[in-house]
Amino acid sequence: MSTTMTGFLLSKKLEKRVKICFQLSSLCDALLYDMSYRATPVCTLLQTLIKSESFAELSFISDENIKHEKEIVSCLKSAENKELSRFLYSLGKSDIINQKRLIEGFKTYILHSLDYYEQAKTKNTKLYITFGAFFGIVSALIIV
Repeated sequence: MSTTMTGFLLSKKLEKRVKICFQLSSLCDALLYDMSYRATPVCTLLQTLIKSESFAELSFISDENIKHEKEIVSCLKSAENKELSRFLYSLGKSDIINQKRLIEGFKTYILHSLDYYEQAKTKNTKLYITFGAFFGIVSALIIV
């Protein structure tokens, strides 16, 4: 039973990574939109966006990540967390044109991650659960 649950949890972790990457991509779109039409200060905008229901998976981001280069802790890979930390810290520190380039660059980066996680999810979800169930049955047979 616990091995099946392990397989299920591994598949859920991939699913959560997909959601986070998708929401980070949407966050980039929202930032670009605001910079094009409203020019709200980045800290204020980020606080407002993160509190909205659309970005519920991004609750690990705070305005502290903009003020200080504080490492993000999420279920994404370490390299992605570092890149996200650098991205957030860089926001608001240059002119609008360069900020838009920064956001577009990060969005491209996160879309590659999203694509990778979607492929891994499609490929590995059934495998994780099947191996978990298989090893659970084998363990039960050995114990009995």
